[in-house]
Amino acid sequence: MPSTVGAWLARRRSGAVREDPALQVALWAGAALVLLGWADATVHNVSETLFLKRVGVEWLPLAFLASSLLLVASTYLVGRRMAAGDRLSVLPVAYVAGGVTLALVAVLLISDRRGPFVLLLLVSKQLRAVGLLALWLALGDLLNAQQAKRVFAPVTAGFTLGAIGGSFTSGPLGAIFGPEPLVWIAACLLLASAALTMRLASHRRARLEHGFHGRARRHEQALPSARPAPSVSLGDLVRGSRLFRLLAVSTVCAGLLGPFLYFQFSFVADAATSGSDAEQSLLSLYAQFWGWTNVVVLATQLAVSGRLYRWIGIPASLAISPAVYLLGFGALSVRMSLPAGAGAMAVSRLTDHAIYDPAMPVIYNLFSERLRPRAAALLEGPIKRSAAAVGNIGVLLVLAAGAGASLVSYLALPVAAAWLLAAGVLWRRYPEILLSSSSAWTAKLGDEELGELLDRSTVRTLRTIAMGDDPDARHAAIEIIVDADPAAAVEALSELAAEGPVALRTAAIAGLATVLRRITDCPTTTPAIVADLTRAVGSAVELPEHSRVALVQAYDRLAPDDDAKRTVLRGAVEDGSPAVSLAARSALQRSAGEEPAGIDAALASPNATLVRAAVDELRSSLLCSEHRLDDATWSARLTTLAGATDNAQTRPYVMDALVDVARGHGARAAIVADTVLALRSDADVGVRAGALAFVGHAGLSEHASCLAHALTDGSEAEVGAAREGLLALGCAAIEPLLDHYWFGRRRARNEILDIVGELDADPRLLRGILERELDAAARNILVRQALDRVDAADLVLSRLAERTQQELHTVLLLLATLEDRPRVAEVAALLRRAHDAGERSILLEALDSLLSLEEKEQLLPLIDGRGPVATIAWAARRLDSAPMDRETAVAAALEDPDELTRTLARVELSRSSVPAEEVAVLEQVDIAVLLGSVPLFDRLTTRQLMELAAMARPEKFGAGRTLFSEGSPGSAMYVIVEGRVFVQAGGRTLRTLGTHEFFGELALIDNETRSATVTAEIDVRLLRLEREDFLALLEESPSVAIEFSRALARRLRVTNQLS
Repeated sequence: MPSTVGAWLARRRSGAVREDPALQVALWAGAALVLLGWADATVHNVSETLFLKRVGVEWLPLAFLASSLLLVASTYLVGRRMAAGDRLSVLPVAYVAGGVTLALVAVLLISDRRGPFVLLLLVSKQLRAVGLLALWLALGDLLNAQQAKRVFAPVTAGFTLGAIGGSFTSGPLGAIFGPEPLVWIAACLLLASAALTMRLASHRRARLEHGFHGRARRHEQALPSARPAPSVSLGDLVRGSRLFRLLAVSTVCAGLLGPFLYFQFSFVADAATSGSDAEQSLLSLYAQFWGWTNVVVLATQLAVSGRLYRWIGIPASLAISPAVYLLGFGALSVRMSLPAGAGAMAVSRLTDHAIYDPAMPVIYNLFSERLRPRAAALLEGPIKRSAAAVGNIGVLLVLAAGAGASLVSYLALPVAAAWLLAAGVLWRRYPEILLSSSSAWTAKLGDEELGELLDRSTVRTLRTIAMGDDPDARHAAIEIIVDADPAAAVEALSELAAEGPVALRTAAIAGLATVLRRITDCPTTTPAIVADLTRAVGSAVELPEHSRVALVQAYDRLAPDDDAKRTVLRGAVEDGSPAVSLAARSALQRSAGEEPAGIDAALASPNATLVRAAVDELRSSLLCSEHRLDDATWSARLTTLAGATDNAQTRPYVMDALVDVARGHGARAAIVADTVLALRSDADVGVRAGALAFVGHAGLSEHASCLAHALTDGSEAEVGAAREGLLALGCAAIEPLLDHYWFGRRRARNEILDIVGELDADPRLLRGILERELDAAARNILVRQALDRVDAADLVLSRLAERTQQELHTVLLLLATLEDRPRVAEVAALLRRAHDAGERSILLEALDSLLSLEEKEQLLPLIDGRGPVATIAWAARRLDSAPMDRETAVAAALEDPDELTRTLARVELSRSSVPAEEVAVLEQVDIAVLLGSVPLFDRLTTRQLMELAAMARPEKFGAGRTLFSEGSPGSAMYVIVEGRVFVQAGGRTLRTLGTHEFFGELALIDNETRSATVTAEIDVRLLRLEREDFLALLEESPSVAIEFSRALARRLRVTNQLS
């Protein structure tokens, strides 16, 4: 939090807030929360003062119990209302409702009856929960996950600052005006906060994923395989998760103790403020107490919490709160006094809000992705609320029994002890929990959360586990240590590398090398680390060669440049391994201020270990700041590294190094782009994946489309690398992702949805994309018009028409997100699927009502079917050009940015000059044209037809030949290219089929035997489609399944009519 707030303030002073929509949102939201916090603190102090003095402290637990029940209802209703409507519109309404409710209660307070004071207390308990819930739900429409995390600290600090101001001012203002008028002030503050929240609507962020996700959910629900994951019950979590059991005990204890302590504090505060000015005394006490408590909480959040987590770790931090409660109740059990109550309340509030509450979301990340939402919801919801209700009931029972308020402390002591015990068990078992759940969270957390989870104490325990005999536990422990804070990880891994079994030392050295690769600055070291590594190098003879190389390189980076280091390195030079000698000799040459020699020769060596050692030397020199290379030397070394990709044996290792350099230096690494791009089709999947990641990190936005294609066509490793590359490209990836979404395969769409959701889309950029999409649509219209009279260009024309529709729908989606009109996106989705003229007409009317006059002029010529003349005229006006001639159109198609369009244009428009390597593509295009003429496939897109054509197998049968017999097994369907066949069943001829007709289609969707015999009447040429291939296509492109089902329904309807 400190770094986040500091960065925000720095950007605010520099004027960067004006350029950053997320920080503008943070500014307005933080200002609104200042007023909300001010109003909340004011009403809180006034309501409790009036309740204690005019209703009675003995009724406080009952009022809190009622408040808990009301809070459940109010948060549920507000959450449901915001989920169902426009959250940014509901937010100010919720704040206005709160202000109006306070004003009405202020009017009722004039009667001086008990009822309004009880009502005021109940209302005061709703302000914070409902106000914060409504704001954070609304901010979800303005910020993505990364932005929300970045602005969370300054926005939350706004509420704390307001609470401080409200607490301190309630005392003096109450002395001047009395307590009741302060409720009017709080109501006005809430109304002013509502006015500020209205400004948030002007910062609506263009959330592309909103338009996508609605369609994706509807689409997935239509698929038989898209079943919801099985729900996880409370019993399942209790039985199956030790972590949940420990957290549940802690949550129950915390929920019970809250009402206990609050009652006792209120009791001693009420008893300490008596006399004629009791109300003002109590109000002043609350003003000072809560004001200074919030000041200390804010200071602790900013300056202490993060350091404490890193110092003792989150598990140990969780034990602070129960220890504080135990001490507080112990003091209150000895003497029920204001100092004891105020001290216990202040310190418990401090530890809860500054230490315990911020740590819990990090702990929740230890649950698997499937369990995490359910576990967090149960712990923070029913379990916590129920425990608080039981705590209030417990206080009521104590009072009903006639026992003194001090008895509450004695009841609380064993509960606090149980909480402390549960926290202690969690702390002791924490490394085991980490090991058991590492696969669920290591890939999900950022460096900050990992650093908080893996404190030095936990790392030391993991080091002990790694030294055990269980190889699986050793491997898991070292993997987790690698993800810890680098200083702690280097210390632990250096010690593990010094002694122990060879397998342990080898794994530790590999982990140490991984950690050091991530550190580009001079790594932090200690004498103990140097001593451990000195011992490790001295006893390295038993280690594998690659481990000895990594050990020498680690020692070079971590040991100080002195005579002792040089002595150790000279000993390593004498190692029998050329690779180890190279690493040691290079370190000595750097120590002497010389350039390492022998790198080029090592890269050309057939010795793979020697090559890798040379690659590591280059990687380190390119990434690590301590080498201080000038630009020319840096570029030369990167070029040398890229040249090492010529060696196929070590190419994957070299590619990993190139990707590391691109991650560290971004566009600076693009000087070797040609070498890397040439490896996109390498036989090794790791090399191909590395090339994709390099494209993104090096900022090669012109190649972003290949990353989008890899989401569909790549292996698992390539999909992950493509995702990494697209995220690294940022907003430059939006256009290729949009293009690929519309006609991409099903498995790519889910990836695209996630990636788009993580990209921070600048509205100005999206507006530029919208304009370019309209230009592209106009250009495609003109090209298609010019090619419409060209023979044998069917697929080119179809592809151009499809892309025009694709660009139109992209424009509508962008328009919907930029102007925050989700109905436009919904109508666009329906239009894309509408085939019936009547349905399309209704949708066009709906779209017409949603668009402005200017938007209608721009878009309706593309949509409403005004005819080719009007559409061509619109395109010519849009581009300010005359219609194209044939030669210009052919040239434009051959240079089209869409790869499929270019391929089809080369084949269909230049058949006489098709290169030899594209003859197969020519045959595929001919098959696709034929398939497109078959009623079964006539509504498939060009890409789908090409994919289907790639699966089709040509076959020939002579006249009189039986293709298959009734009752025989079938696994394929046939399309007639040329010739005729007759279909017979039960000894009689049912029908004769000719060119472009098909048969055997049911074999594609069931495993039943053939229902008829098919015989060639004359010589016949066929295309055969196998079930396995067709089902694979259906899985990737569900729209093919939809069109296939429609075609079968049409054929069945015709058959029924004939019968």
